[in-house]
Amino acid sequence: MLAGHRAGLPTGDGTTSSWLRVAERACWVLCFALLAGAVLALIALMVGYSLVAPRLEPLVNITLGIPDLEFFNPFGILVLLGAGTLLGGLGGWLARAGREL
Repeated sequence: MLAGHRAGLPTGDGTTSSWLRVAERACWVLCFALLAGAVLALIALMVGYSLVAPRLEPLVNITLGIPDLEFFNPFGILVLLGAGTLLGGLGGWLARAGREL
């Protein structure tokens, strides 16, 4: 019995197309997991801010002189997510270009 068959990988006729389908599925699963993790992290930040900010606001006013704490508005969150996506894409593109040289 082949190792690929036991691992649940397609055995097919060994052509490249069957392995590309596996790689494509793995890429979508990985991208979805990263996106879900980013969304969960953002939700955790929002919940943490709503729970901790009322207790920290007097301390921030005393120590930093800031009158009130504010979390990002929805537009600011979208800008932050867009900037992170663009920077991540640029980093990936630069990493790939460095390997190809």
